[in-house]
Amino acid sequence: GLRQKTAFILETIAGLLTTMGVGWRDVTGIQLYTVRDLHPLVESVVLPRIGDAAQRGIQWHYVLLPLEGGDVEIDVRSVRAELMIDG
Repeated sequence: GLRQKTAFILETIAGLLTTMGVGWRDVTGIQLYTVRDLHPLVESVVLPRIGDAAQRGIQWHYVLLPLEGGDVEIDVRSVRAELMIDG
């Protein structure tokens, strides 16, 4: 079940990226939200689908999703420059 949900989310994101005329190569940030153990799926499901975006890493947030039946959520972003301010 978790493998299928994760694959579906990544395919949906890929479709949305295509609709916007961009692809995984343009993604500068990937956020993954789950309390489930996705370690076994990262190499076999996630990395093959995200391609070059994997070089920029994945932020994994260990959180319980507010949706019933929500085991995993993934979002992506793309920015030209990211400024982080301390304080």
